[in-house]
Amino acid sequence: MTLKIKKQSIINLLFIVIILFSIFFLRKLLIFICPILVLFFLYVFKLKLTVNQFIYLIIVAVITIISSAIEGFFIENFLFSLYLLFPLFILITSKSKAYNEFTNQYYFHNFFSKFTILLAIVNVSAFIYSQFLITVDQNFEDSFTGLYGSSGFGSHTLSIINLMVSVYYFYSKKYFKFMLFLICGILGFYGLGLMVFLLAFFLVFLSNLYKYWRTFAMVVLSGLMAAYSLYIFNPENFRYLEKNINYAQLVIDDYSYEKQMKTANDTLITRVPRFITFLDGSQKRFFNDPKVFLIGTSPGGYNSRVAFYFNGDFMKNKFIKNNFNNRTEYHKEDIFPLLNRKYIERPYNDGTRNQTFSSLVSILLEYGFFVGGIFLFWFFSKIRRIRKKLYPHNKAQSQYVKFLGYFMFFLLLVQNYFEYSEIIFPILILIKLMEIDHYNTIFDEPEQ
Repeated sequence: MTLKIKKQSIINLLFIVIILFSIFFLRKLLIFICPILVLFFLYVFKLKLTVNQFIYLIIVAVITIISSAIEGFFIENFLFSLYLLFPLFILITSKSKAYNEFTNQYYFHNFFSKFTILLAIVNVSAFIYSQFLITVDQNFEDSFTGLYGSSGFGSHTLSIINLMVSVYYFYSKKYFKFMLFLICGILGFYGLGLMVFLLAFFLVFLSNLYKYWRTFAMVVLSGLMAAYSLYIFNPENFRYLEKNINYAQLVIDDYSYEKQMKTANDTLITRVPRFITFLDGSQKRFFNDPKVFLIGTSPGGYNSRVAFYFNGDFMKNKFIKNNFNNRTEYHKEDIFPLLNRKYIERPYNDGTRNQTFSSLVSILLEYGFFVGGIFLFWFFSKIRRIRKKLYPHNKAQSQYVKFLGYFMFFLLLVQNYFEYSEIIFPILILIKLMEIDHYNTIFDEPEQ
């Protein structure tokens, strides 16, 4: 009995540490300690590495060493890329099973309760900061931070966290909490994140639309109320969105990859979103270069966060900037002309529409079709299997996992969020805890 109490105390402490490093200003350190926390999580919950995982990791090691050696073996890029990606992959694909000590402990509810309480505190601090403490010369759009801190993507990633939390309360039919976290997500003023959220939400909802038309009507009304709140606090977002839509339309009216790359190389202002130019160039590189298709450009060698971290230009850290200039030829030719310090310092050349970020692209291009393709297929297939296991017993959690799967897919398409642990790590913890509870639950789960 004493041993069980001690184990529960360790788990509670681990949960608090994960939350503090995910949604407080400490999160800038999560990029370094996330793999360590993953190891603790695997150990505490007795998650197993399967034979298939072990074989796959050996194949990854062999292929990535070969591809890195061909590109000059930038050891920092190689190690850091594997360090960021594969612990999270191991976390979600690891094997869960039933243990007597975990029976009916409801770890998902335990973690989620702590997470939302502390997130609410962060939201209050963010509201106070954005409405009363921000100075005139600061950017109001990025000010919804408070205790979350402004490092990384700041209010944008806090927006994603709030939107993600709100959906669970929607499926649990706790609509007041749903609205509170939804509004906080909108106050982060992250237009792209909101679009991804709506896309994922409605993809889950459309299959059951005829059953839940009243709920659908309530969601539409909530969305209108949230949009009105956004208009009250910052009407500029609507004009910004309209401008981006007009720029995106130029792809239909006037687009040439060669022309766009020439404009970028001359550091001239681009009207066509450079994200679209980046996607076009990436698919050309992937399908027209056999070496890239088969074994990739090497870990950290194309458009990942690691590639920018060590490319000698993008990082503000003086030590990294002065001591590393690790650019593969692929990064120099396809990515660096589209996004560099000289370019984004020119007016109207920055913004989400012009960023060459996409975790889906970086995993496929840097690791190749076989390693990268298996990574992505296995990752999302595991989430789908967890959802299907949950469905007969807990439909709310099953729908929530389905939403999180869609949400992550679209987030990873439009940003390098797999390497931003404060986004992906807590989402995977939630999904994994639902799976752990599934194997260890005998009676119905308690109300949240």
